[in-house]
Amino acid sequence: MSTNPSPRHRARGETETSRALQEPSSSPSPPKSNRSPVCYALAVVVIITLGLTLGLSFLPGVVDSPRFSSSTAGDQAVNNKPSDDSRQERSVSGGVSPSHTKMPVTAERGESTSDHNQRLFTKEELSGYDGSDESKPIYLSVLGQVFDVSRGKKFYGRNGGYSFFSGRDASRAFVSGEFSADGLVEDVTGVDAVGLDDWTAFYRKDYKYVGKLIGHFYDDHGEPTENLKRFQKDLARAKLQALSDEEERKVFPACNSHWAQGQGGTVWCGTESGGIKREWAGVPRRLFKPGSVNWRSVCVRTTGQPSYGRISNANRGDLDNPNLRMFDNCHPESISCPIPEAD
Repeated sequence: MSTNPSPRHRARGETETSRALQEPSSSPSPPKSNRSPVCYALAVVVIITLGLTLGLSFLPGVVDSPRFSSSTAGDQAVNNKPSDDSRQERSVSGGVSPSHTKMPVTAERGESTSDHNQRLFTKEELSGYDGSDESKPIYLSVLGQVFDVSRGKKFYGRNGGYSFFSGRDASRAFVSGEFSADGLVEDVTGVDAVGLDDWTAFYRKDYKYVGKLIGHFYDDHGEPTENLKRFQKDLARAKLQALSDEEERKVFPACNSHWAQGQGGTVWCGTESGGIKREWAGVPRRLFKPGSVNWRSVCVRTTGQPSYGRISNANRGDLDNPNLRMFDNCHPESISCPIPEAD
C-alpha cells in the first residue's frame, strides 16, 4: 500500500492539521511561531556565509594570497611548472648552489624548440656517430651545431661521398673544399662566413638539430665561445658587405660575355645584362676594387647625374667614376669590346 496520500487526502490532511494548530490546547504551552522550519534553515545558512566572508576579509594575507588568486592558480595549472622568477627565487633565497643543481641548458634565440632539450656532445661521443655502427644514427657538426643526417645515409654513411663529414665538426672544409686531414677542422678563420652560414641554414632546414658540440664553438655549458662570437662578428660584416656589393651590382651591372679558346672573348652591354633590367644599356668598362688589381667587366650608364654624388650640369652618368678603366682597343662609346686571349 502506498504511503503517499492522494491529492484529495493530502488536501484534507493539510486542512485538519491547520485546524489543529488553530485550536487551543488544554494545557498551557509557549506561543508557536508562524515561520516554517525552512525559513530557519535559510537564515542559518545566510548567517554562516556572512560570518565566513567577514572573517576571511579580516585575516591578513588570506584573500590576497596567490593560493586564492584565480589567475595564478590557472597559470600554474596550464603551465604545470614554476615560472622563471620562482626558479630564480629558489636558487637565490633557497641557498641552492648552481654547482649542486644541474639546470637544463637554455637554448639561444632563433633556435628550434627542440633546442631546449638539447644534448651536449664531447668530440669523443660525436665520433661514435660517424656511420660505422649501423645501430646508431649518423651525426655531423657545423659551427658546433650537431645534426642528425641519417636520412642522407647514402651520402654520409660508410663509403658515402660525404662520409668524411660524419662524426666530427669539419666546418672549414664546407667552404674551403679541402678534404684532407688538415682541411677537415673546426677553425674557420678567414673563410667565407656567409657561405658557411648558408650551410648551417641548409642543415637546419633539411635535417634534425640534436645538440651542440663542446669544444671550439661551445663550452661545456653550451654557451658560445670566443671563437663563435668572433665568427658571428665576421658574418655580420660580411653580410653588410654583401649588401654593399648588391647595391654596386645594380649601379654597375655585369657585362654579357663570350669566350672562345684560341680566339679570345667579347663583352657587351644590353638592357638586361648582368640580370639587371633597366632602361639603359651602357658601355663596357673594367671596374676595380680600391687598392686591388682585380677587376670585373661592367656596364656603365652614360647619361644623367652620377650615382655617387651630384655634379652641376653633369650629363655623363657614371663614366667619370675613378674606379673605372676602359678596355684596350675599344671605342669609348662602343657597346661591345674585344678581350684578347692574353687578358
